[in-house]
Amino acid sequence: MLAATSNAQNAVAVNSSIKEPDELTQMRKSFATRALQSANTLAEQYSTALITVMKETGGSGDYEQASAAQKKHEELAGLYSRILNANKLSNIIILKPSDARVSGGVNYDRNIGALVNWKNVGAAANWDVTKIIAGNYDISVIYSVADYGETLTRNATVLSRIDPATGGQFEFYEDTNLAAAPVKHTLGQVSSTEGWDRFVSMNLPPIQLSRSSARFVIKVTQTRGEGGVMYLKEIRLTPTKPANSEQSTPSDPAVVDGEAPKDDLNKIKVAYQTRVKDVVSPVLTAYTNKLKSLVSIADAKKDVELTESVNTEITRTQYLLENPETAVSIIAKASNNTQSWGIEEWKNVLYKPSPKNGGDRFLVTYDGRDIPVKLISVTAPYTTENIKEHAHYFGISEEDTITLANRSKDFTEAFLQSKPFRIYTKGKIDVDGLLPVYIYPDGVGDYAGVLVDNGLAAITSLKTKSNDGKAEYNIIALKERETEAKARPIPPGAWAMTLETPPGKK
Repeated sequence: MLAATSNAQNAVAVNSSIKEPDELTQMRKSFATRALQSANTLAEQYSTALITVMKETGGSGDYEQASAAQKKHEELAGLYSRILNANKLSNIIILKPSDARVSGGVNYDRNIGALVNWKNVGAAANWDVTKIIAGNYDISVIYSVADYGETLTRNATVLSRIDPATGGQFEFYEDTNLAAAPVKHTLGQVSSTEGWDRFVSMNLPPIQLSRSSARFVIKVTQTRGEGGVMYLKEIRLTPTKPANSEQSTPSDPAVVDGEAPKDDLNKIKVAYQTRVKDVVSPVLTAYTNKLKSLVSIADAKKDVELTESVNTEITRTQYLLENPETAVSIIAKASNNTQSWGIEEWKNVLYKPSPKNGGDRFLVTYDGRDIPVKLISVTAPYTTENIKEHAHYFGISEEDTITLANRSKDFTEAFLQSKPFRIYTKGKIDVDGLLPVYIYPDGVGDYAGVLVDNGLAAITSLKTKSNDGKAEYNIIALKERETEAKARPIPPGAWAMTLETPPGKK
């Protein structure tokens, strides 16, 4: 019953661009009201069944199933409340994209029925509306926005210098020419809906209308990048329901047997949080202990920069210990969604030999293109540059550093050649024309760590890390691997050269 009614409403919403006669609108509302009233007994039974599911699944530890049952229960109660108070719906104001006057580059896309190309601050759309009934109105904005910008998506290239960041901020207000009339601006923040074709509804604070006609404006006030702020499907103003107008139907399915479903679900949530903490806490505690041991090593070596960074990470971990559900969310995003760092994944990338290749910078082949890349978080000596910096870092002579550069290049070529690997990148080329990347060969993990394990690369300073959020944690892990490599009975790579370098040649 609930699904059928919802499908009927969705069908009406899809065809909302077609103007229907007022008589038909009222007839449809009257039919929906009678249908729900006649199905009231069935709705009560369905509501009772949903509460039973919530209790049983929650009691067995299936929190997600219990939450889904609660959502269905709330949808049922909301459906009755919405339809049986249909007289409140007759004054809805719908601002359609096809009726808008636009500026600032915005245009109407007939294929998707939305206003697109919201890329600049000041881009706007406005509507003139008459026959308004004075009162307070709730505002909902139906929009979509993808994780990456329109330019990046349509051109299928990650080598663009255009910042593909999407989303931003807009303001919505009633425009007036009356000098004494106050203009109330309502702000909205746009974030990803996981696709340009995935429209969602955003609720804004209510607006008070006092005149029978008005001009409504929506305008971009801030952009996150150049990828586009949003696609705008519709703006809807609905008369606000008075606080004292909350009425239950004669047999309100929102309350059964005098029990509030949310109280039961809260008990389930507490039990769920306890179980999460029991699982997550030992992992975070072990991680914290490992960080504390790394601080001790950093303090002994007077590495102030590393000490500060690890202490910051310890503070963050302590917060996660107190908020285990947040930890679960972060772990899930890091494991399943590389875009949580703003990074995209390339698969089946191949190393391409070239005389200009080095240990940390080289050509790769991907999607039929040759792309020069460099590793994030580490640098290897190059025979024509950065010799002095690496000689100082490793404490070896410049002659040994050139030898190290050749070893690093040969090692990378032998390790990566003819084996497909994954690349993670933000898609922005640096000033040297190289694409910063993380490289993950199958079954190996971070290739930067492999170079550090073998004493063939220096770790980038935390002061020069990228601001993608991932680099800091990556450098902390690399520092620990470097410490372990130097502590081996026979140190690898440059660390063996350090023992051999005569005094005065460092």
